[in-house]
Amino acid sequence: MCQKIVFLAVLLTLGLLSCTREKQPLSSGKEKSPSEGEQEGGFVTHPQITIPWPSLANSPCPTYLYDPQHTGRSAFVGPQEGVLAGTIEYTLSDAYMQAVLGEDRTVYFTSPVGLIAANSDGSIKWKYDGSFWYTPLVTADGTIYAYQARGGGICAFTPNGELKWAFKGDQAGVEWPHISSISMDGRTVYFVARLNTEDGTLHVYALTTQGDLKWKCKLEGRFAPEAAMSPDGTTLYVAVSKTGLYAVDTTGTVKWSYGYSDNSSSPSVDNEGNIYFVTSGSVFSLRANGSLRWQTSIGSVAHIGPGVSIGWDGTLYSVGQNAGALYALDYNGRIMWKTEKIWAYTEPIIDMNGDIYISMVGGNNDVGSGGANFAVFHKDGTFKFSRSFYVTGARTVPDLDNVPAITSDRRAFVGTNFSYYFIIR
Repeated sequence: MCQKIVFLAVLLTLGLLSCTREKQPLSSGKEKSPSEGEQEGGFVTHPQITIPWPSLANSPCPTYLYDPQHTGRSAFVGPQEGVLAGTIEYTLSDAYMQAVLGEDRTVYFTSPVGLIAANSDGSIKWKYDGSFWYTPLVTADGTIYAYQARGGGICAFTPNGELKWAFKGDQAGVEWPHISSISMDGRTVYFVARLNTEDGTLHVYALTTQGDLKWKCKLEGRFAPEAAMSPDGTTLYVAVSKTGLYAVDTTGTVKWSYGYSDNSSSPSVDNEGNIYFVTSGSVFSLRANGSLRWQTSIGSVAHIGPGVSIGWDGTLYSVGQNAGALYALDYNGRIMWKTEKIWAYTEPIIDMNGDIYISMVGGNNDVGSGGANFAVFHKDGTFKFSRSFYVTGARTVPDLDNVPAITSDRRAFVGTNFSYYFIIR
């Protein structure tokens, strides 16, 4: 299998990558809370911790962007060498969505040919045939939740790949559902989907873990990416494209909404309950009551793309797609630094050391002479390394279409727009 992969290592010198710094940010007129720190230059930090979530699998990456708050923060150290440790190969298809990890180190990911479970060495453990989309979720009891398209609905599987149940909605059925989270007590699964009708009405759904509908809440709009949860598990935040961000409580009631007219990224939430998302070329930060904290332009394009990841010190990271740059913002929304020539569809991932990992567009990316599709930066924005992974015979370096799923042994699983998952060490 490995003979089919050519690994090209491109180690860049610091001079090849521009890192622009803001030495003295302008005053925003905002006061710091007593728990906030201050770095050189006046940038504000706000240390973060992992919010315990007993109902999720006790694994390095059990859900979308690592946790229900979508912080993109790993509790483990990521790959340090940038070498190919193996591959997961499967029937010709794409792997657009992030992998998740079970407590037994099983790797789960979706593809148009099935829900796939692989061993940590890359060998296939089992595959459930069908067209599956979006990131699955693994719970503490080993159940895997995933969306099967073409009428399959939201499905629950045993760790052995047996279907437990499927929820297909009412007669109209549901489409494009994003599994958002499971409640802290493990009794309720939440997802966002639209009805398969002409008007495509969007709803938030709450199911029991036996597959029965508890409630659904109608929202204005037709599409929303994965919803994030508040740190206390009482509120879902749903970013509806061209409509607004909704706060929905766990009884199915809309608490408030914040309007906008463009597409939006998935939201993320920090330890204090502040919400972050990208729309109209800017990062927005809202308080838990829906009021605006700040807004910072990062030149992002006006379609659904990377959201905001939250570092261990509260630094915020996002990719401005139109600007082709990775931005670091402090807790108050001031631009700390940016790196040029970064083209990515996904959020950055931050490991325990504060290093920043980015899956990138391969053929269009000019980070280095080899068209790198994987890069790592230090927390201060200085370059660590980049690499190019591609399939033999390909004309361009493939896109890495999802965020790295970092393991407990300094590896990461990353899917491509070809029929491979790369295992990077």
